Amino acid sequence: MIMILKMLNTIPLILKNYYSKQLLMYVGYLFFGALFYLVLISIISFFHFMLGHKISEIQEWILGYGWQLIILSKLMAFFCIFQIIGLDAYYKDLFKYITEKKIKKLDRNILILIFFTVLFFILIGQLVTIPHHQFQLIRFALALVGIMVFYITDLILLVALQIVYPLDKRALAFRLFIFPLLFLLSAKLTYTFAENINIFVWGQFFATMYLLNIDRNNYLSVLLYIVITSAAFVFCGGDPVWGNLFSILKFEKPITGVSIILWLAIFIMYMNFKRSKMLLKIRRKIHLLST
Repeated sequence: MIMILKMLNTIPLILKNYYSKQLLMYVGYLFFGALFYLVLISIISFFHFMLGHKISEIQEWILGYGWQLIILSKLMAFFCIFQIIGLDAYYKDLFKYITEKKIKKLDRNILILIFFTVLFFILIGQLVTIPHHQFQLIRFALALVGIMVFYITDLILLVALQIVYPLDKRALAFRLFIFPLLFLLSAKLTYTFAENINIFVWGQFFATMYLLNIDRNNYLSVLLYIVITSAAFVFCGGDPVWGNLFSILKFEKPITGVSIILWLAIFIMYMNFKRSKMLLKIRRKIHLLST
């Protein structure tokens, strides 16, 4: 109880620093993403109505081109927020940050996390085959690109905001809880046609933000995690937009909030355990060198 009260007391201090600016910019980015998406949908619907198409036909078209619309609106919002807020002035710093900093080699622990994540949800969801469905490589590739843009544009923006408005560890921890909720809420309210935007989307974004929080130079590991887990879930019918419409597999049981919390708890405990062991080794080496 005392710890909770201390955390609540630190919230006003966090909001007074750069956190409020990061929050404002990220909300602005989500707003532009929703706005551009609605503009695209309105233009498409207008031409469909001009051609005399029914509403059901328009909805089917929007669902069929769902990932294309999301990719376009996300990239437009990403470019717009950089220009309007002035983040474009820091693109050289962002480039240097990514290229000149010592980007770590692939973390072996990420391979374990990938294997654990995929296996965990396969066991929880209980995969079954879908009769009369055929695997469509083009749809699979498009969905994979779409999911990467879906997550990575937001993560790049957060890295850029951390360069311009750096946060301390407390503020980063606070951001880790708030921003994934905003991410899920925005996606849920904007992409209303999507078949499968649920709490797993929040969990994935939380996990990737967590990996960047504990090691900001861990880009290769985060990218690999997004690519492989996204490919696995699309193949298993867990596509956020199309669900299992174009998949030969599906989860027989729904992914619940309890399973997401359990997965994240094991995920975080494992990474903290590995980090504590690594820090202990470093301290021992420093102690040996100093004696």
